[in-house]
Amino acid sequence: MRIYVTLLVVVTMLSVSFAETIEKDENVSSHPWPMYCHDAQHTGRSEYDTSVNEGKIIWKVKTGVIKGSPVIANDGTIYVGGESNKGNGAIYAINPNGTVKWAREIFNETKYGVPWIEASPAIGEDGTIYVGTWEGYLYAFTPDGKEKWKIRLGGWIEDITIDSNGTIYTGSSGGKFFAILPNGTLKWVYSTDAAFTWSPAIKNGVLYGGAINGYFYAIHTNNGSLKWKYRARESRVGSPLNRRKWNNIFCN
Repeated sequence: MRIYVTLLVVVTMLSVSFAETIEKDENVSSHPWPMYCHDAQHTGRSEYDTSVNEGKIIWKVKTGVIKGSPVIANDGTIYVGGESNKGNGAIYAINPNGTVKWAREIFNETKYGVPWIEASPAIGEDGTIYVGTWEGYLYAFTPDGKEKWKIRLGGWIEDITIDSNGTIYTGSSGGKFFAILPNGTLKWVYSTDAAFTWSPAIKNGVLYGGAINGYFYAIHTNNGSLKWKYRARESRVGSPLNRRKWNNIFCN
């Protein structure tokens, strides 16, 4: 059932504490919200103080069905994925004033899955927008909406994480973690017997992510080798985050 057909931008009243600082060596970006949970460590913490905002809707824009969460580029453009009014995949670029900058429809190219976008896009430091589809493709678009490249990864693709070198990391329902270079070539693949369907987090050169077999994995980002894995109590493990105060890895 289609339940989200309008993208709302709400100015919320939040009190932001800066007691915990983001580690700049891994989370440097000129974009205010470049990926899922803000940065490669999934801190979810913005450097902007929103405590004076009044919580009023400043605009809304009609789109197709919105399925993912938005990201924001350094020029204020908002990128979000979902489904077009025709039932295909779609990625939208919204100007800061609430007008549509561009929209790209994504069509089925295989007999498997659907091209919907249910995950957050991610923005590279050069402005490239990366987004995965349920059909198993990872796309790269220029800031003006032109396709740069795409790579078939298989399964469905979830939220994307980008490290300080621009390498893109994501998991798939096909039971694999992928590292993709900014030019669209595959750096490495880590495979297991269960789907990776949550966004990985990165700290100190190690990628952390969970699979639906209940294991939590730590993988070296330089070569894709396993550092360790931990058997959780539940049958599935969510996206991890790292908070400097505790210096631990948590799963939601």
